Amino acid sequence: MQLSMKDYPSTVYFAAQASMVSEAQLVRSFTDSYKELFGNYPKTGYAALGFDSIMLLAATAQKHGASSAAVRNGLGQIKDFEGVSGTISFQGNGAEKPLYMMQFKSGQKSMATILK
Repeated sequence: MQLSMKDYPSTVYFAAQASMVSEAQLVRSFTDSYKELFGNYPKTGYAALGFDSIMLLAATAQKHGASSAAVRNGLGQIKDFEGVSGTISFQGNGAEKPLYMMQFKSGQKSMATILK
């Protein structure tokens, strides 16, 4: 069974990579710029995650050099990068960032909680 989110009779919770409903300045700036470029606001956090990925690579290249080896080795040293999808740090070979629990109730999407 597949229904539109607005057709569910109760609250639906789901995980998201970023909260596009956040009032944080960086998020608002990103969503406004996205709308200006594409004509509508991003529907999911994946656009923010992609943007943050490129910004992380650029910040790493600027700090450690632009060669693939410099970026690969420097990326693991990133700590507390402020991205649209939250604060990102690397631990070993993986990134750590918040996971957003969203809720959809009565046709409105909002953030339920942030898991860090």
